[in-house]
Amino acid sequence: MLQQSQQIVDDFSGGITDYILDAKPNQSATLENFLINPNKKPESAPGSQVFDANMYQIPDGNVRVCGVFASQEPNLFISSSRRIWRPNTSAFAELLGPSSNPAFSSGTTSDFTAWAEWNDHIYATNTSMAKPIKIYKDGSNVYQVRTAGLPHLATSPTCASSGGTGNNYVYAFIYYYTYTVGTAVFEDFGPTTEVQILNAGAPNVNQVNISAIPVLANGTTDNYDTTVIKVKVYRTTSGGDVFYYVGQVTNGTTTYTDTMSDVTLETKELLYTNGGVSDNTAPPLSKYVHVVNGVAYYGHVTLGSQVLKNRLYQSIVDDPDSVPSDSFVDMLDEIVGISSFNDNPIIFTKGHVYRLNGYYDELGQGQVTFEDITKTIGCCSHNSIVQTRDGVFWAGDDGFYFTDGFKFSKISDSINERYKKIVSSSTRKSRIYGSFDKKDNRIYWAVTYEDSSSDNDSFFILDLRWGIRSDSTFTTRVNGDDFSPTGICFYQGQLIRSDRRGYIFKHDANYTTDPKINTLLNPSLWGTSAIIPEYMSTAMTFGMPNVRKWVPKILLSMQNVTNTSAQIISINDNSSKEAPLKEIRFRGNMLWGDPAPIWGAETPYWSYFNLIEEMRRFPATNLRCSFKQIKITSAFTIIYNSDSLDTANCVSATLGTNVVGLNGSGISWPDDVVDYYIYFDSDGYTNGYLIQSRDSDTVITIQDSLFTAPDANNLKWIIKGYPKGELFNILSYVLYFSPISDQSYKTWRNEQDSTGGNA
Repeated sequence: MLQQSQQIVDDFSGGITDYILDAKPNQSATLENFLINPNKKPESAPGSQVFDANMYQIPDGNVRVCGVFASQEPNLFISSSRRIWRPNTSAFAELLGPSSNPAFSSGTTSDFTAWAEWNDHIYATNTSMAKPIKIYKDGSNVYQVRTAGLPHLATSPTCASSGGTGNNYVYAFIYYYTYTVGTAVFEDFGPTTEVQILNAGAPNVNQVNISAIPVLANGTTDNYDTTVIKVKVYRTTSGGDVFYYVGQVTNGTTTYTDTMSDVTLETKELLYTNGGVSDNTAPPLSKYVHVVNGVAYYGHVTLGSQVLKNRLYQSIVDDPDSVPSDSFVDMLDEIVGISSFNDNPIIFTKGHVYRLNGYYDELGQGQVTFEDITKTIGCCSHNSIVQTRDGVFWAGDDGFYFTDGFKFSKISDSINERYKKIVSSSTRKSRIYGSFDKKDNRIYWAVTYEDSSSDNDSFFILDLRWGIRSDSTFTTRVNGDDFSPTGICFYQGQLIRSDRRGYIFKHDANYTTDPKINTLLNPSLWGTSAIIPEYMSTAMTFGMPNVRKWVPKILLSMQNVTNTSAQIISINDNSSKEAPLKEIRFRGNMLWGDPAPIWGAETPYWSYFNLIEEMRRFPATNLRCSFKQIKITSAFTIIYNSDSLDTANCVSATLGTNVVGLNGSGISWPDDVVDYYIYFDSDGYTNGYLIQSRDSDTVITIQDSLFTAPDANNLKWIIKGYPKGELFNILSYVLYFSPISDQSYKTWRNEQDSTGGNA
C-alpha cells in the first residue's frame, strides 16, 4: 500500500494569480466573490440591497450614474449628467442653484466627476469641463450648490463727473459674495474691472455718476446667488494708485453716485489687490480638481475656445475658488488626474506621474516645478486614483500601481493577463473607478472585465492587510447583469455602488444575495440573485514537480454560518476537463423564514455554529496527475421538493411558457424561486425549466422553449439551482497523495509518432 502524505491548504492570503503552474501555496487561480479575512481564510463577499425602500433610483430614472462620493460630514452625493442628488428623508433631493439650475453648467451621462473637500466645502468638476462648483451646508443646515468663484464684470461701467476739472481717478469694480457654512462666514471677492476718469472735479464737490453697471444673471447654466451678490466700488485718490472702498450696490442695481472726498476715502478699507496681490480670477473650466494644504489644483483646462490638456492651475492658499490667471504650470503631456500624499501634490498624465514642488503666493511670486516619480507609467482615469494611509494607488496602462510621492511600484504583476481585459479600450480605461475601505484596509476598483459587457461588471479588490508587493493580494466580485458598478464609495461604513440603470445599492455583511434587477418593476417586487462563490487553486505539484502523484481524496473544512451546498471539482494537469466530486450538502441549520423545515427525531438547531468537515474521494479516472487543481463552488442542487410542499399542475399557457400551480390548500411557492429550475417526475426529473416569475402564492411561470414540459396534473417535482443566501467560509482543505514511480511517464520509443518519420 502506498504511503500517503498530506498537502494542507489553509492560507489564502496570496490572492489570485494568472500564473498558476507551481505557484505560491497561498495563491489561487480564482477567488471570485470572496474576501480574505484576518485569519487568511476566504469568506463570502457581502451581498447588497437597494439603498432605501423609497430611495433606490435617481429621479432621472433609467440612466447611467456617473459617480458617487461621500463627504466627511458625512453625506452621500450621486451625479449623472448635469445633476447631483443626495438622500433626504424619504427621497433623493437634487442640489439646485438659486435659480433652480442643475449643479453643473454642462454634462452628459458619459461624464465622470472629480471632487475634493476643503473646510466643509466640496469642490467638483466633470469631464464635460463644466464650470467648477462648490457644495456646502449653510447656516440653516441646508445644502447649497454654487458656481465656484466670481466672474469679471461682463462690461465696464460708465463713470462721468458732473463737473469740475483737475483730478484723475481710477475706479475698480468687483463682485462680492458672503455666505455662511455652519457658523463660519466666508467671503468671495471677484476679479477687478478698472475704469479711468480724467480731468474731473472732486466727487464731494462734483459728484461722479456711475451707470451701466452690468447685471450678473444665471441664465440656464450658472448658479451664482444673484440676489445676494454685491458690486463693490473702489477708487483711488486723485492721481493715486491705492484703491479704497467707496460703496456697493446689490447685483441688479445699475447706478451708483460717488460723493466721497479723498480725505474720507483714505479712511476706508483697501481693495484686496493693493500691494500687487493677484486678481481672484474664477477657476477655469477643467476636468479635474484636487485640494491639498488649502490649495486647489485644476487640471486639463479650457480657456475660451482653447483646450489646454497639459495645463495645471493653482489657486490662492485657503481660497480654492480664486485662481490667478498666471498661476499655472504646463506638464509634458495630457493631465488625466490629480491627487496627493503627505501634503505632496501628485499629477497624473497619460505617460508620467509627477510630484509638484513649490507654489505661487498671493503676489504671483514663487515657482512651481514638477519632478518625475515615473517617466514610463501613466494613468487611465482620475477616478481610478485612490488615496490611502499608505500612499496613492491608481490604474495604469498595464497594471495597478502605488506611489508614496517619491518611489513607485507595480502591485499587480500576478494578474497581468486579466488586467489586459480591463484596459482593452479607451472607454474601459476611463470607467475604472476606485474607493478605499478605511475600516478593512481594502481598495475596491469597479472595472469592465467580461468581453460581452458594455459597462462595468466587476470589482477587483486589493487587500492591503497583506502588504504592498509586486504580487499583491487581489480577489474579485461579480454577479452578471445584476451587477454593474458605475461608481463606488464608502458611506457610513457601507460600500455604496451606483448602476448603469440609475439604481443605488448598499453592501453589508448582513446581506447574502444581490437584487435581481428588473427596470419594469418596483424593487419591492424584485427577486434576489445568488452570489456564487468560486475558489480555484493553482496547479499544485505537492513539492514534486517531476513525479506523478496518486491523489485519492480530499478533506474540506468550512465554517458553519449557513446551510451549505458545496461542489468540489478536480482538474488534472492544467487541462480543461473538470471532474466533479459528490456534492457536500449540509442542512444542519434551521434558518429564519425557511418555508419547509424538516422535523425529525433529532432536535433541529437554530443557526447552530460548528464546523462543516467532509471527506470526498476523487473519481476513479481522476486519481493520477502531475499537477492538481481544486475548484470549490456552489453546488447546483435541490432547493425544494414536492414532498415538503405539494404536487403541482402544469398547464401550457402561451408560446414557450407554462403555468405551474400548487395543489395544496394554504401552501405557497417559496418567495425566492425565480431563476431556479423546476424538474418533473414525468420524465424522471431529466429536463429542467427556468422559473421566470412567481405570479402569486400558488402560481409560477416557467420557460418551455422546446415544448417538452408536461401538460398534466398532480406532478411530483423538484426545484434545483445555485442556492441563494448561502455563505462560504472556507477554513482549509487537505489533499491526500502518494508519489508514483516515474514509470508512469512515457519514455522515448522508436515509433513513428515519436520521431515524426515515415514508417
